[in-house]
Amino acid sequence: MQTQMNLNIKSLIGGFTDMPLRDLESFIKELNALAIRKRIADNGNTEKSLLLKINKAILPEETMERYTFLQEKMEVENLSDVEYQELLKLVNQEEKIRNKRFQYLLELSQLRSIPLTELMSRLGLNTPVHA
Repeated sequence: MQTQMNLNIKSLIGGFTDMPLRDLESFIKELNALAIRKRIADNGNTEKSLLLKINKAILPEETMERYTFLQEKMEVENLSDVEYQELLKLVNQEEKIRNKRFQYLLELSQLRSIPLTELMSRLGLNTPVHA
């Protein structure tokens, strides 16, 4: 399939060999403009998709409330074994979601060609504190 595509491109280019230079340059400008519009559209869709994923990458409110409750209960050393196991599962679940969200943020920062911390600042997200 790749070879056929290369042949089609070569035959297409061959059709422009007799075109005057001015027309060829005009055609190339139009092709470049088309490529830029497509790139912007693709980036826009990708960016929109990543923003949606970032916003959805959180624990459900009810689960987060339970998570917080169990953490607070653990701090006062009043957690049963069953509750402790539940908390471990919630911690694991929250960690997976946080890692996924970080991955989306990283992709978006690369797409926008800006540092991750700058992206997070622009989005109003807390930036990590390095100790």
